[in-house]
Formats: sequence, structure tokens, C-alpha cells
Amino acid sequence: MYAPLTPRFSAAFFDFDGTLIDTCPPRREAEEATLREFGIGGLANDHPYIFGHGVMPGS
Repeated sequence: MYAPLTPRFSAAFFDFDGTLIDTCPPRREAEEATLREFGIGGLANDHPYIFGHGVMPGS
């Protein structure tokens, strides 16, 4: 017989646009590392540094 599962947390936060935490630098580093692993020289010059607009005042 199995013991019932008990949650270890009651909430989760997802911050995909960098509003709570500035995730842009580590995301960009991860993108560049992935490209290097595949033997690709780097990100294109026109690759966006930021995606989206985060929370916009008045919206």
C-alpha cells in the first residue's frame, strides 16, 4: 500500500517576462552556451536582447 502524496508547497510563481527577477542575462548566456555546444558561432546581431515588455505602467 502506498502513502498518500502530500504537496511540499502550496503555490508556484512563473516569471517569464522578467518582472520579478531579471532573467535576461542568464537566459542569454544559456542561449549562447547552447549554440556553442552545436558548433554555431553565436547569436545573430539582430537577436532580441529582451522579449516582451514586462509590466507596463497604466496597463
